[in-house]
Amino acid sequence: MEFEIFKGKSFKDLCRDIYGNQLHRKEQIEQLINDLRKMCTKIDDAPLIIPFIKDYINAANVNDEHLIRLAAIIQKLIVAEEEVKASGGMGLSEEERRNIMIELESITKSDNTVVNVIEKK
Repeated sequence: MEFEIFKGKSFKDLCRDIYGNQLHRKEQIEQLINDLRKMCTKIDDAPLIIPFIKDYINAANVNDEHLIRLAAIIQKLIVAEEEVKASGGMGLSEEERRNIMIELESITKSDNTVVNVIEKK
C-alpha cells in the first residue's frame, strides 16, 4: 500500500527524501566551505564565516530531525489504519492521539524557534 501524505507525496517519498538528505549533506557542507574559503582573504575573516557554517549545519540538522519525527508520526497512523482494516480494531487510542498532537506541536514550536534564530542573524 502506498500511503499518500498529501497530493504527490507518499510515505515512501518522504523516507527517500530523508535518506537523500543524509547522503548529500556532506557534499553540500564541503561545497559551502569551499565557496566560503574563497571569500577569506585574511585570518580575521574566519571568525565571521564560521558562525555562518555552524548555522547552516544546525538548520539542516533540524530540518532532517523534523522530517524524521514527521515520518514516525505518519508511520503510527499507517499502522493504526492497517490494524483497523485487518481486524476491525479501533485505531488510535485517545492517549496515542494526544501524544501525536503534542509531537506535532513540538515540531511546529521548534521550527519557529529555528526561524527566529536565523532571522536575528
